[in-house]
Amino acid sequence: MLQAVAHGYVQFSFVVHQGGESIAPDGLLRIVERCNAEADAIIRMHWGPFVVIHRDPIGPRFRTAADLDNGEREFLEAALIEKSLAGSTADTWRVSCDGWASLIKGWWEDLPRFGPTPQTCLSPIWFSKEIAGCVLFARAFANSFETATALRSDASGLGLKGGDLLTVAGPSAATPRTMSAGFRV
Repeated sequence: MLQAVAHGYVQFSFVVHQGGESIAPDGLLRIVERCNAEADAIIRMHWGPFVVIHRDPIGPRFRTAADLDNGEREFLEAALIEKSLAGSTADTWRVSCDGWASLIKGWWEDLPRFGPTPQTCLSPIWFSKEIAGCVLFARAFANSFETATALRSDASGLGLKGGDLLTVAGPSAATPRTMSAGFRV
């Protein structure tokens, strides 16, 4: 796996169950940006879960993948993971016009600038904000479909076992501190 997520990551995926409706491809990016703005208005992280950065090679673009519906499902993808930005986590996401979406984010706590050895700590506050942002994004995205009847989601993480919980001011804090040696994830 790429170095940016070698120590672990969180994956959040969802599907909007709806009546065969599809969002026009030329409007999908605007909807993703709107859903990010709606999620951020509540969680205030200033980096939405399905972040859109308009520059190559990490800007959103339509693609297909051979391992996804035999290469027949087209999706909008932003892959910050393709160009590791110095001192940042790697995110990659895919959103389809018919209501499927998936996001992979590296743990910001594993970045060298925060000091701890990778896979040794997790901030429950920021983790909760990440998951809340994804859920709020999914709700806003589901509301983009007039025939939406349900939303199914799944979240999983890799690289948490045995880590300490820590309390920090946020991703811009210089030195995380463990909450207690007795707390384990």
